[in-house]
Amino acid sequence: MVARFVPENTVSEFFQAAERLAEQHPVVIVGSSGYGGPLDEAAQRLGEHPNVQWLGHVSDDKKLLSLWHHAGAYFHGHSVGGTNPALVQAMACGAPVVARQTPYNAEVLRADEHLVAPDPLAIESALRRMLTDHDLRAKARAANQARAATHYDWDDVCRRYELTLQEAVLGEKAAKIGSEVRQ
Repeated sequence: MVARFVPENTVSEFFQAAERLAEQHPVVIVGSSGYGGPLDEAAQRLGEHPNVQWLGHVSDDKKLLSLWHHAGAYFHGHSVGGTNPALVQAMACGAPVVARQTPYNAEVLRADEHLVAPDPLAIESALRRMLTDHDLRAKARAANQARAATHYDWDDVCRRYELTLQEAVLGEKAAKIGSEVRQ
């Protein structure tokens, strides 16, 4: 998991799933609240488990990208804010993603079978399936990399922004002309 420790990022639910996952799989947690508190304390307690590493905030992009690239599964619990850059980066690195079911994550990931409710048991089950099914994991890696490359390259993003702005300007001009004609 890579996240800022706030409730809308499904952190406590992931922590509950991680307790059980760590019995058979290594778990890496990246993030913090930035100010301490109950979620940081829970991460610290989890980090005492021999199969859990809490890295705190990671500002080294190379290290973060490497973690996504080598992940057996990545949980993306963010639930607000539209297209999340961390999700796109994880996909571009080929991380096999399990994400919280939200309209934003569904639009970016386009893999409904890897979307889960914000429930510890659902999160654990989906991650365990990803971690133990080699074919599923390989397909998810390839699909995520291809989707990130096809739909989230900067040239394409800038081109789409430009078209949206042009449509907005032309729409305003068309509305103004229509208003003048009616008068």
